[in-house]
Amino acid sequence: MDSIMTSSRIESTVKTMEYISSHTTIPAPRVHFHDSSHDNPLDAPFIVMDFIDGVPIPFSNFDPCDTQQLTNVYKQICRISYELSKLRFDQIGSMSTTPDPNVLLGPKFSWNGTQYGPFSSAHDYYRTLASRYWKDAMSSMDTAILTLPESWTWKNASASEKDLFTAFLHLQCVRLLDSEILGPQFCLQHHDFKLRNILIKGLRIVAVIDWDECGTVPLIGYDPVSFALTDDLDMCLQIFSEVEEAESGDRSISQCYNSRTATLARFLETSLQPYRVSFAGEIFEFLYSMSWENTSDYMKRTCMRQALELAASE
Repeated sequence: MDSIMTSSRIESTVKTMEYISSHTTIPAPRVHFHDSSHDNPLDAPFIVMDFIDGVPIPFSNFDPCDTQQLTNVYKQICRISYELSKLRFDQIGSMSTTPDPNVLLGPKFSWNGTQYGPFSSAHDYYRTLASRYWKDAMSSMDTAILTLPESWTWKNASASEKDLFTAFLHLQCVRLLDSEILGPQFCLQHHDFKLRNILIKGLRIVAVIDWDECGTVPLIGYDPVSFALTDDLDMCLQIFSEVEEAESGDRSISQCYNSRTATLARFLETSLQPYRVSFAGEIFEFLYSMSWENTSDYMKRTCMRQALELAASE
């Protein structure tokens, strides 16, 4: 990441935490001062914020096998998730780094030194995500190769082949999106809203950290339970649903969570993750209704051939 991108990210992070502190009850560290340049005694950008007397949930004394403790903690996290979902914006982006107080949102993401956004259309946003991922993955491949050996399998594929395969799946996702269902509502998503970034003291959540992974997303693509462990996903969705109904009188976010459009939107969002290839199996299963583990190598080779042919045609 170059110095300009680093400085911009620092400024956006600070503005995000300030916005969260002034518009919600979510416990975020208070920023005392920061410097987003390299021209300081540390020779690096930095943020000085509150010391939080708490530890990340996975390293705490919290007992996940105690149902009462588990429910108590998950309810607190779901309330935080609900508060984020209620923040409304008219564009998709991250907190603006411009000095103009009237400009709330700036670019959503950067790729190879280029910034993208803010976006006013959910479909444009998702199409751009898939396109940028595809072009980035394609640039590392030898597109002159149109055939694969019969010995090719996902397990023996190179990193660049797996990346192209996954990028191709993202393109299939965007083709299935229903623009009308996407809607014009956008909310705030902490893109690394994991238990490791939620600090706890005893059984009380005292802070949510790492706000540099944050930006607005289409409401239908909002993930209210991104923190949940796989085995706890259904439980967390149920708790969020109860919080949502208690606070707003409906369950619109939780009810659309498993819809096709919402699922596709969350898959497309994974293109921003550094470990995006790890979602290949889950996306493949959703698109083709086949078990990733039990699908024959022939079917995966067919998908890879289609990806290579598309890359070569461009």
